[in-house]
Amino acid sequence: MKDAVVIGAGVSGIVAAYTLKKAGFDPLVIEKEPHIGGSTHTLREDGRIIELGVQSVLGQEEFMAFTKELNLKPLHPPKEHANTRYVYLNGQLKRMPSNPAEFLTSDFFSIFGKIRLLREPFIPPKDDPKESISDFVTRRLGKEFLDKVVEPFVCGIYAGDPDKLSAKYAVRRVKALEDEYGSIIKGSMKKKALGPQGEITSFEGGLLTFLEKMASGIDISLESVALKITKKDDIYTIDTKSGKIQTKSILIATPAYSASYLLRNLTWSMSAELDQIEYAPVIVISAIVKHPLPKGFGFLIPRKENTIMLGALFSSNLFKICKEDENIITIYVGGERRKDVADWPEEKILSEVKKELKKILGIEDFEKYYFKKWKKAIPQYNIGYERFINTVKDIEKMNEGVFIAGNYIEGNSFNDSLRYAMKKANEQILFLKKGVVHAQI
Repeated sequence: MKDAVVIGAGVSGIVAAYTLKKAGFDPLVIEKEPHIGGSTHTLREDGRIIELGVQSVLGQEEFMAFTKELNLKPLHPPKEHANTRYVYLNGQLKRMPSNPAEFLTSDFFSIFGKIRLLREPFIPPKDDPKESISDFVTRRLGKEFLDKVVEPFVCGIYAGDPDKLSAKYAVRRVKALEDEYGSIIKGSMKKKALGPQGEITSFEGGLLTFLEKMASGIDISLESVALKITKKDDIYTIDTKSGKIQTKSILIATPAYSASYLLRNLTWSMSAELDQIEYAPVIVISAIVKHPLPKGFGFLIPRKENTIMLGALFSSNLFKICKEDENIITIYVGGERRKDVADWPEEKILSEVKKELKKILGIEDFEKYYFKKWKKAIPQYNIGYERFINTVKDIEKMNEGVFIAGNYIEGNSFNDSLRYAMKKANEQILFLKKGVVHAQI
């Protein structure tokens, strides 16, 4: 019998298992795919590094501590590329201002948009748990800022709809500036930052290198599909296609819809609630091109431009991932605004993407491409999301020894998942050592 089993070998599962291993336990990780990584999906082929999932990570404190502990050398893009980003507006790429002075002096915003921005510190705060990102940003910063900056940003981070996404949960750090300081601008000046901090980071061999190094020495059963979980006399039994596994404690680190399925025998009604969490579909195309790319990080596309593309990264500008005479551009398609595209055949998607890229960048064809369709890519922290957070809490309280982690609980980024997996693994360690009840989320 295993002291601890982790279900899922994405970032949450691998970080949790690594934390358990460091504490002296010998966890078993069950993963249904033939490889680890989850949404971290790195291909290494013909001297190229192709990322078809998470592209890079902001080098925040916990992540960089692990990097040092694993003796990995972080790679960072040149600053002239990392700090240069574009938005496709009215048929052309417009460089997005990168600091407050540029927001006011560039022609990115109209004079009316700039005046509206300057009013923000004088607008009173509002506490409305049902406020959408669109309503929150329009109230504080104006409609132009929403359309030109936040809406494309939301498509880049969540592939989501700002009219549906919750300000309280989807942009909690920005909303916290209003709650704490009464103003986004005042709060960002106090904290000397608006968004999450950290330098863009990857590794030789791609981002999967981080998880591979962390997984070294951990007992991982690949292509092992967990079918159901039952409990008797404080012992959990996991039925898999290859047999039964018994354990004192389980950490479920799968997407919400998989967790819902696994938990149905322990708590039917509450587990069914997790299946109601919406996910946006995203198609990722990593294209090899001979065409030169603009200087910079990449571009985002507002929904009013009516494209199937959400945006693109100039991947080969950021890291040395291909041959000298070629470039790699990573294209994102679909999202909430074009969910229908996820059902299109590959050939139709490629044809439309090439038309849009020709118009935007003059790229007419690909030397080669890599294609990945994620039908359920990113959890949507929509208005009313608190009910799902409460459901996770209740499931854990009712099932001593069960812990739940994943990017649908405390943020969808790599860093959010990493931090939350550490937290849940440490709770699991306390449970295994002392039988301590679950801490609150």
